[in-house]
Amino acid sequence: VMDQEHDRWPTYAALLDYCEHSATPVGRMVLGVMGYRDEWRGAMSDATCIGLQLANFWQDVRRDLSERGRVYLPQEDMARFGVGERDLARPEATGAVRELIAFEVARAREWLDRGAPLARVVPRTVAVDLRRFTAGRRANFHAH
Repeated sequence: VMDQEHDRWPTYAALLDYCEHSATPVGRMVLGVMGYRDEWRGAMSDATCIGLQLANFWQDVRRDLSERGRVYLPQEDMARFGVGERDLARPEATGAVRELIAFEVARAREWLDRGAPLARVVPRTVAVDLRRFTAGRRANFHAH
């Protein structure tokens, strides 16, 4: 439902609110299936899910705009870096777009780092997948 109501987010706080309603429930459900209900694991799962969702957004900025008419970059951040939607649609990223994306990637990495201890407190098979997935997202950040 939230996805159909919004195609722009005015603030980072609004985008995080969106993530908390779309990404974090999935992580909580997975923990629940494994029998974990404690808030400590829940908070790390939330951080991981938010980090992964943000990482996904920052990898698909141009495609989200061209194919779906959606811009996940917070409007306040775009204004701060002097980036307009026309800049996002260009085939080559401008310096301002690169700076904006680097700023957002750093925020996503903070969420992933905050959730990283979760891999130490879940079953080994889950931990391996979790580490591989989050490491892959971090590696992709370095590549772009």
